[in-house]
Amino acid sequence: MLHLIIDTSSKKLTVALCEETKICAKFTDEFNIGTAERLIPIIDSLFIEAQKERNDLNTVIVTLGPGSFTGVRIGLSTAKGIGDALDITVLGISALESVAMDMPRPCIVALDTKRNDFYTQQFFDNASTDPNTSSLEEIINMGIPVVTDTPEAFKDTAVKLLPYPENFALNLLKTALQQARVSTSDTDPIYIRNAEVTIKQK
Repeated sequence: MLHLIIDTSSKKLTVALCEETKICAKFTDEFNIGTAERLIPIIDSLFIEAQKERNDLNTVIVTLGPGSFTGVRIGLSTAKGIGDALDITVLGISALESVAMDMPRPCIVALDTKRNDFYTQQFFDNASTDPNTSSLEEIINMGIPVVTDTPEAFKDTAVKLLPYPENFALNLLKTALQQARVSTSDTDPIYIRNAEVTIKQK
């Protein structure tokens, strides 16, 4: 089976084509202005690199957040558009759950919100908390190992850091396949905060 993986919710844009559990082609870069315009050409280039056709695709796997409000919308709309056009399954996956996929329990995943705090979720052997936002101090006081995309924020603390997944695309794939065996994945975005907007004054 051929899977297209899209993550536009994190600090980096990640797009990959995977056949079964092997990556055929991958693109990773900083998420920035213009990603919406770049995403489809990037996907097309991966099909060329992997020597595959769009009709070979079986599923689209996309992160639902939490993360950049704009990024989540870009990824979801692209994934749903491809899914509708090819009449294939779209699986929506939590970025926090994917980061924690192979980590020992207990742990807390802490992803930078770029607003002086972190999107967080705690994971235990058979349970997890709901996604939330936490300050650096709150995370330190939890006293459990941390998986983060911003390790420099914890450099002067006694927190035990676990390694961030070396290949996040494979984590997304494994999480999606695991969830697909249990239930049908929905594609409702995980928004913890509303979008930041500026209203023009008349």
